[in-house]
Amino acid sequence: MLFRSEGNDNNLAYTAAGAGGLGAGASATPTTLTTSLVTAEIRTGAPGRGVNLTQTGDGSLEVSAEHLAQFNQNLRTSAIGFISGSGVTARGTVDSTVTAAVGDGVDVRARKVDITADNVVVKPALDEGSNLSGYAYGLAAGTGSTSTNTLSLDTRVVIGNADLTVVGQPRSEEHTSELQSLRHLVCRL
Repeated sequence: MLFRSEGNDNNLAYTAAGAGGLGAGASATPTTLTTSLVTAEIRTGAPGRGVNLTQTGDGSLEVSAEHLAQFNQNLRTSAIGFISGSGVTARGTVDSTVTAAVGDGVDVRARKVDITADNVVVKPALDEGSNLSGYAYGLAAGTGSTSTNTLSLDTRVVIGNADLTVVGQPRSEEHTSELQSLRHLVCRL
């Protein structure tokens, strides 16, 4: 028996700021914001109504919640002139809550129980090879770029007052329970 919930967000902000001339300036602030809530849950069980999975299929119970947040900012800045300057400040925020849960009163007999919550954040390399780039030409010219990324990941496996019984041979890998709360970060800054 499978209970699965998945979410996927993909945000990209592209910004270019440039200034040129005598006493010129420019600035820009690209921002990405990802807010997500992904839940896979068996809420509550009815009294006296258990489920026996050991007699059908592979006898397994799986509750799985996963969220993938992909985000990035591409910044280009330039300043050309006698006195000129430009700057870019990038901000990325990911606020992701992932929960895999079994609620109160749930009664399940199974050969295997897997309950997994997985929060994945990816800030990939861009095709251009760099997330930040800038150049300046002139007597008094300059550029500046900064990037700030904030991650708030709440990843939970929650088991209420439930009866999850795994039946089979003791110490056998075929008859197991796994409760996993995972976070994966793959970021190029």
